[in-house]
Amino acid sequence: MNNGTDSKKNSHFARYRQIAMVLGKYRLEKVLGYVGMQNYRLVSWMFRGNPWRKMTYSEPESIRMALEELGTFFVKMGQILSTRTDLLPTSYTTELSKLQSALKPLPVDIMKKIISEELGRPTDEVFISFEDTIGVASIGQVYSCGQVNACTMTDGTEVVTKVQKPGVPEQIEEDTDILNHAAVSASKHWKGAEQYDLVGIAQEITDTIKKETDYIQEGHNAEYFAQFFKEYPTVHIPTIYWESSTARVLTMERIKGICVRDVEALDKAGFDRKELAKRSVSLWLKMIFEGEAFHADPHPGNLFVEPDGRLGLVDFGMVYMVDDEVRW
Repeated sequence: MNNGTDSKKNSHFARYRQIAMVLGKYRLEKVLGYVGMQNYRLVSWMFRGNPWRKMTYSEPESIRMALEELGTFFVKMGQILSTRTDLLPTSYTTELSKLQSALKPLPVDIMKKIISEELGRPTDEVFISFEDTIGVASIGQVYSCGQVNACTMTDGTEVVTKVQKPGVPEQIEEDTDILNHAAVSASKHWKGAEQYDLVGIAQEITDTIKKETDYIQEGHNAEYFAQFFKEYPTVHIPTIYWESSTARVLTMERIKGICVRDVEALDKAGFDRKELAKRSVSLWLKMIFEGEAFHADPHPGNLFVEPDGRLGLVDFGMVYMVDDEVRW
């Protein structure tokens, strides 16, 4: 290991120690060996609790809970991996998918303070109302399926405001270094690594997460899709309100509808779920085969069915470019 890598590792000592403590708590010490953190095993064992207590959680459950406790970067990593059935067994992807809706919100006063700092004026001067009950994403707080952080602007327009959690860019930067180092080490210490390009996967994950911290880019992504689907009245892309948006605060039109995973509500409203499924799939096929980019986070929480039958698509942080080589 070169001196530069050693120096970075030493600078992240406190975070490495915290990771070891959490892995020990959920009895995942073998992971430390896989990622070259053997020196932290003692710390891990110190915090593993009663060694004679029977472990009541499966390994997938333990991993999901550990990722939740480690915070933003690791939660987002778990969310990304929950869609990678090509990499993980179903028992793991099913458990990791719970990370989409299991996060706890920060107090609304903290988020209002960020809005005020970003927009240069008190939140109450931007919004007439600001609901206290909000949903949570890994990087920011906005909405959970079926319950939206709905604000009302001073002109009466109903909007949704996405607010980045404090300290997110700094924490992501540190955890990025740790993950990339862990991927290199795992390639050497874990026999199963021969089947995967762990360094490439780690780089893909970190690139994706870093892109999601730039709300300006997310707003431009939304505008691209609004233009792309402008001739399709059955598709609704929210309007971005730039006067109330920054790199850490994104204000957009509120999408009112039923989340596509709320089967009971869809049936009660009289929607044909098979028809909705076909239309939903056609959205992505059109993006990939006719467009220049596609929405790369197609989990159910990002797609709503509005009362008039339109499909409302939200959350444009993960968008990938597509070209003829990718298509064919």
